[in-house]
Amino acid sequence: MRIASTLGALALCAAVVLFFNRYWGYLDTPAQVAIVIVVPLALLAAAEFAARRERTLYFTGLLALVALAGFILNLAVVGSIFNIASTERALLPWGAFALFLAYRYGLRLHLAVGLVLLISYLVAALTARRGYNWLDFYDRPELFLLLSAMLFATPFLVKHARNSDFPPVYRLVGALVFFLAMLSLAEWGRPSYLPWDDKNIERFCEISGLTLSAGAIWWGIVRNWNGVANMGATFFIIFLFTRLYHWWWEWMPRYLFFGVIGALGIGVVIAFRRVREKMVVST
Repeated sequence: MRIASTLGALALCAAVVLFFNRYWGYLDTPAQVAIVIVVPLALLAAAEFAARRERTLYFTGLLALVALAGFILNLAVVGSIFNIASTERALLPWGAFALFLAYRYGLRLHLAVGLVLLISYLVAALTARRGYNWLDFYDRPELFLLLSAMLFATPFLVKHARNSDFPPVYRLVGALVFFLAMLSLAEWGRPSYLPWDDKNIERFCEISGLTLSAGAIWWGIVRNWNGVANMGATFFIIFLFTRLYHWWWEWMPRYLFFGVIGALGIGVVIAFRRVREKMVVST
């Protein structure tokens, strides 16, 4: 049901955007402004109506996701109508609205989207203040490292008595953003603030990524955070295989390379299973 409602919401979002693109040019400016204001409000009212009449919140989540898409489209279209310069400030109301929907209706997907938007806004704002184009905010992964670590630690400081399923979302989004930023530095060390050679930065981030992802596996198993453990295992494999690619791809025959990778993959799975069994027994 969750998968079906999410796919339905994404299909409706695409339908709204394509509908606007198809008929937008036939409308005058007052009609365009009225539409982009009314549509998100109407969808929000529909989500509120659905939330009061169902306990599963499948239709509520669907309508809320379409309302979020309509709100994002609202600001983008208004900016284009009045020829407003694109800035990072739009990310803030988008993220705030997503968090409002998440906490109002207990929707984890909206919480994840809102957290990603807010992190992107903070990094983009810091990038713009340093004199760079805000659209280049993804070129500074170390800012994402700091903010994602703070996001991961948020459930330790903020209790969610009403939404007990929200702390795992904070941890997962924080871990995902952290490891993606670390992987970016491991592959392209040039944007780093560290005053080192690019290759040294890449090697340092690769080793750090392997170590921290292994630590995430251990911590996730100890604290019974399955999402964190799985996230750590995924990125441990990614960091390991990218490191092996840099070592062996150029000189090793392709069939041998993939054979070794497959054998290592099986070995890693067996090792993870044994570690998990031992740690579960000990706890």
